[in-house]
Amino acid sequence: MKKLLMILTLITITSSAYCAGFQWTDWLDRDDPGGIGDFENLSAFIITGESCEFPKAIKCKTLAGADYHSTGQIYTCNAVDGGICRNLEQPTGETCLDYKVKFLCPKSFFDEAFN
Repeated sequence: MKKLLMILTLITITSSAYCAGFQWTDWLDRDDPGGIGDFENLSAFIITGESCEFPKAIKCKTLAGADYHSTGQIYTCNAVDGGICRNLEQPTGETCLDYKVKFLCPKSFFDEAFN
């Protein structure tokens, strides 16, 4: 039990250190899954001022709240491109679900964006 507590403490400290000086954006959803897929591109959120240019991390999930890993869909989720789902890449011809993303940006981005 003591060893498990030490591991959990280390994970918490590491996560806190990783996020120091950074803050998550709100959940962002600019596209619907019709057409060729669901595209939550970082570049679109930069243009609208909703995300910084070089986020440190990204989180992706469906609008219903399911983590993208659990959907069984082929989905790209990275801090360079954002979240991308293409209907043609889905198994058995299904349509992409509707996804949302959030980016981990420097706190200075939020100071500049809201001043």
